[in-house]
Amino acid sequence: MAYNVEIINAGNGKDHDLKNATQAKNRNHSQIIEEVIEYPAEMLNAWKAGDKSIVPVGAINSDRGLSHLTNQPSSMFGENYTLWKKQKDGWAGYHFYLISTTCEPKNEKYFAGKAKIEAVIPMAKLTHLRKATENYGIGQDQGLPDLFLYNEEGEYQFLEIKKETDTISEKQLLYLALIKTILGCHVGIVYLVLEGREYTPKTYQLPNVNPQELQS
Repeated sequence: MAYNVEIINAGNGKDHDLKNATQAKNRNHSQIIEEVIEYPAEMLNAWKAGDKSIVPVGAINSDRGLSHLTNQPSSMFGENYTLWKKQKDGWAGYHFYLISTTCEPKNEKYFAGKAKIEAVIPMAKLTHLRKATENYGIGQDQGLPDLFLYNEEGEYQFLEIKKETDTISEKQLLYLALIKTILGCHVGIVYLVLEGREYTPKTYQLPNVNPQELQS
């Protein structure tokens, strides 16, 4: 199935696509406004130089996960910086995790995150989500959000992380829509921006998902 990435506003904070208040009311429940998080240039430079001290304890607990950071020193700053910031608000989480039961079944770097997913999310909802992703053609976790977060109160959320020229894909928006509809938890898009740089957050329209198709 194909879905278009729909950006409601991109730069002026106004929604020119909505014709009237009725349309706005119907659409707001499935809109996501980017959460903007600033980062200092020195922290990005330190990350690229090999300083991974912002990685929360327990977030990466396998040799394959650690080697990923070592072998690709410039990657995953956004995910780990966001996780580090969210930890200050009481959240813990994983970048390496899976929803699918068939994707990367023997890759140990996903084991801890997948186990936490299955411990935190009710199995009936998780099974429902897995079936829905298969029905919508993303059953191998195509478009899976970058971060899975949880807290001591039993709450959980999923975040897609973007930085600089990154753009969100159709499958990423679709996955967020399925998670929000089936799990009923918060989903978000975080945009990382260099400290002091002006940026107006975008508003995205999640695609509609069919409840009947989700149950089949």
